[in-house]
Amino acid sequence: MLTVKKILAGRGAVDYYLNQTRRGLADYYLPDERANEGDAAARLSAPGSSWWGSGAESLALSGEVERAEFVPLYTKAVRPGGGYLGRKFRLPEEAVAAKADALAAASEIDDPYKRWMARHEIRRRGGHASVAAWDCTFSPPKSVSLLWAAGDRDVQQQVWAAHLAAVGAGLAYLEEHAAYVRAGRNGVRVLDTSGLVVARMNEWTSRGGDMHLHTHCLVLNRAETIVDGRWRALDGRALLSARTGAGALYNRTLEAELTRRLKVAWRDRPDGLRELAGVDDELVEAFSSRRRAITAAVEKLAAAYRDKYGMEAPPAVLSAMAQTAWGKTRQPKRDLDPNEALERWEATARRHGRKLARLPEQVLDRGPQPSNPARRAAVLISSSRDWQPAVGRRSPVTTCCEPRSTSFRPPTCPQRSSRHTRNSSSPGRSAAPNWWA
Repeated sequence: MLTVKKILAGRGAVDYYLNQTRRGLADYYLPDERANEGDAAARLSAPGSSWWGSGAESLALSGEVERAEFVPLYTKAVRPGGGYLGRKFRLPEEAVAAKADALAAASEIDDPYKRWMARHEIRRRGGHASVAAWDCTFSPPKSVSLLWAAGDRDVQQQVWAAHLAAVGAGLAYLEEHAAYVRAGRNGVRVLDTSGLVVARMNEWTSRGGDMHLHTHCLVLNRAETIVDGRWRALDGRALLSARTGAGALYNRTLEAELTRRLKVAWRDRPDGLRELAGVDDELVEAFSSRRRAITAAVEKLAAAYRDKYGMEAPPAVLSAMAQTAWGKTRQPKRDLDPNEALERWEATARRHGRKLARLPEQVLDRGPQPSNPARRAAVLISSSRDWQPAVGRRSPVTTCCEPRSTSFRPPTCPQRSSRHTRNSSSPGRSAAPNWWA
């Protein structure tokens, strides 16, 4: 699943993501009954942060995300080594001060009508902080997080590798179909760019304390224009229009990768998504406390709407209610002690008559097996490689995942077709195997 939201300029959001990614560095033991039999105890592990994208390569950003590079870039649009990437981000306090100055100046207009119009326009359009980034969060189904929490170290590494490969495919789709900027008065021109600057932050818990693998991909709201080399703000319309296709590609890539690596099988959910076969709905619901809280809040709002208007809330109103419920039930994310988390997860599983350590036995090796030993060995070797799928504009994979929204039509740019050829052949990245065949 993919969600996209704006991140305004300011140290608050920057510090939040840097602090959260520390939780992605957890590496600790899960109590496992098999440890008493001499087997190695299962270990929970998660990768940290990393840079991604052609835009990041042009800024010489690679490896782990460091505070010295991340903070200036995402708070003020300051490039590594100094200098701004286009216009400096307007911070919230600067926006408030500018709005106050503009209102004071408008108050000095003599004509009452013009004074009212000027003040109205300032209140409507002025005084906003800059959008520093777009948070594109990729999340697997809950059953995948459950498998990660219950599996041994090898299983957990394979789950993370599959998730990160799917994240790479989704980001490649966004870079191919949404890396555009607007130029000219009121942004009337849409221009192509060299690619995106993305800071990837991995986490493994939800705000409710449940296991929840997800990756925050902070897409910097700046991209280098091909025609003149200037850095401009991204066109948010393109990013929002492409999120459906990117999310679908992430889901399918995750399924294909986990099936290839761990031989799992899948079952359909009523909402169109899919869960791992062998993980029943009761266990999934038991570790979805955040969703239960939001659902309960939406039901209360819907009941109040029904009592007031005598009719069911239409879909648009329900969507707005869900956003309201999401904000009202959003608890501060605290530092979760690993031992506390593991004890809570095991206790929750026991209340539902389950043992978390037994879950891999019910999930693994349910899918198709390679027909001969040589092919099986090749699959095992390739599964350990760190690779990123190369997705091009005319790829059949991207064609089937084209966004349905008609609100944005990017220009046709011949330069765009080489972007992922350059991205996938970067030093340190191996070529993508043809696992769609």
